[in-house]
Amino acid sequence: DGDPVAFQASSSHYLQAVWGGGDTMLAVGGYAGPWKTFTLVDLDHPGGAVQSWDAIALQSNYGYFVVAEQGGGDVVNANRTWIGPWETFRLFVH
Repeated sequence: DGDPVAFQASSSHYLQAVWGGGDTMLAVGGYAGPWKTFTLVDLDHPGGAVQSWDAIALQSNYGYFVVAEQGGGDVVNANRTWIGPWETFRLFVH
């Protein structure tokens, strides 16, 4: 909980919160810089070790949370200032 994380696509691009948050997300960055680094928030074990299947949220460099619009099946943005069902993800660690 609270650790910085980055996500790299198979094309070697990093997932980026455009403008550091408050906007859309793209997989365009070539390195893991500030706009491409998120803070992992463990909702099941705050302050503890993240475990597989924990409910998590991802917070951008400027404090916005990642959201799967419509709860999934649509675009992903980094423009929420709160954590609700659409901003909650399950982490699978293998």
